[in-house]
Amino acid sequence: MLIIPDEADRLIHQNLHRLPSEPCELAEAHGRILREDITADRDLPPFDRVAMDGYALRFQELAGGRRIFTVAALQRAGMPPGSIPKAVDSCIEVKTGSAMPLGANCVAPYEETERTGDRITIICELAELRKVQALHLKGSDFKRGAAIVRSGTTLVSRKLAVAACCGKTVLRVSERPRITIVVTGAGLVDPGAALEPWQMRRNIDISLQASLRAAGFSQVGCISVDDTRAGLAGALCPAVERGDWVIATGGISGGDLGFLPGVLSDLGVKIVFHGVAQRPGKQMLFGVGPRKSPIFALPGNSTAVFICMHRYVIPSLYVASKARSIGLAKVELAGAVTFEPELDYFLPVKLDPRSAGRIAIPAPLNSSGDFTHLIGTDGFVVLPAETDALPAGTTVDFWHWV
Repeated sequence: MLIIPDEADRLIHQNLHRLPSEPCELAEAHGRILREDITADRDLPPFDRVAMDGYALRFQELAGGRRIFTVAALQRAGMPPGSIPKAVDSCIEVKTGSAMPLGANCVAPYEETERTGDRITIICELAELRKVQALHLKGSDFKRGAAIVRSGTTLVSRKLAVAACCGKTVLRVSERPRITIVVTGAGLVDPGAALEPWQMRRNIDISLQASLRAAGFSQVGCISVDDTRAGLAGALCPAVERGDWVIATGGISGGDLGFLPGVLSDLGVKIVFHGVAQRPGKQMLFGVGPRKSPIFALPGNSTAVFICMHRYVIPSLYVASKARSIGLAKVELAGAVTFEPELDYFLPVKLDPRSAGRIAIPAPLNSSGDFTHLIGTDGFVVLPAETDALPAGTTVDFWHWV
C-alpha cells in the first residue's frame, strides 16, 4: 500500500539515530554542522572602533564653530588608544580599525578635510558631521556571552570568521556518516568506455556523490553492480554490516529483476515502507539495517533518483546531524500547470531571477528519463495529488537542488 510523502518523512525520521559529535579544527570545519553555540568571549567590537580614515576630534568643538584643528598624533589599528590633547583645537589622525582616542567622539573623514602641514580644515557643513561619526561603538554588535552562531548551523565562511573572532580554534561538529551508494544496471556503461548505440552511460552515481558532497557529506563510496541477486548481495552485505548509510538504486520494481527488497531482508534489514504516492519515485523503499543504519532504495531512473535524494535523503542526513530546522521554501507558480492526479507530482522549475526567488517557472521534462533538461532548473515544486490543475499564482512547496 502506498503512503503519502509526509508519512514517509515521519517514518524515516522516527527511525533515524542522531549522529554523535566530534572536535574539528577551525580550518577544516567548512560545510560541517555545528554542535555547540559560538558565544562572544568579549564585547564585539571590544572597543570603540574607528570605521574610516580621518581625524578624531571633539564634536562639541565643531558644534561651537571651530573648523581648524592641529594634528597631534597618529593612531593606527593595533595600537593602544591614545588620548586627545586638552588643547581646544587638537585632533588625532586615525586609521580604519584603530581604537578611538580617549576624549574624542567624532571622526571627520579625509574627504571632508583639507590639510596643510599639521593643520586641517573641515570643509563640509556641520550637518554632514555628527557625534560618533564613523565610529563602531563597543558592544554595539554583541555583548560578551551572547550566542552569535547557534548549534545546528551549517558552517560557512562568514560563520567561521565569527568563530575566529571569538577565539575558537576547535569546534564541535556532527560526525560525518559513512555512505555507500550501490548502483545497479547491466545495461549502463562507464562514462569513458566504448558503447553501442543502444546503450546508456552511467551517471546516477556521479550525481549522487556530487549532491552529497555539496550538502556537506563527503565520506561517500560507490559500487556499481550487475542486475543479479548475487552481485547485489555482495555489494550490500559489507555496507549493511558496517552500519553505513546505504543508497541503492534500481532493483525495487515488481519485475523479475526486482531483487533488492529480498536481498535486504536476507541481510536483516527491516523494511519500514515500500512505495510512496508520488511521481517520480513511486517505488521508493526505506529500511533500517541490523545496526540501526538507514537504507534508502530508490528507483533506477536517474531523474527519480535525483529528486528523491533531495526530497528525502539529504534532509534525513541533516536531521540525523541535528541541523537546525530549515523552513520549507514557498514559491508562486509563474504559469498554470496540469498533471495526472492521485499522486503528488514533483515538477522541476526554474526560479525567475527577477523575483528574488519568489516565482517558479514550470519546466516539465520530456519524460521521467529526461535528466539533461534538469540543467536549466533550480529545484522542484510539489503539486498535491488532490487536484489535477493549478492556476498561475498558486503557492506551492519548493525544494532547491544543492
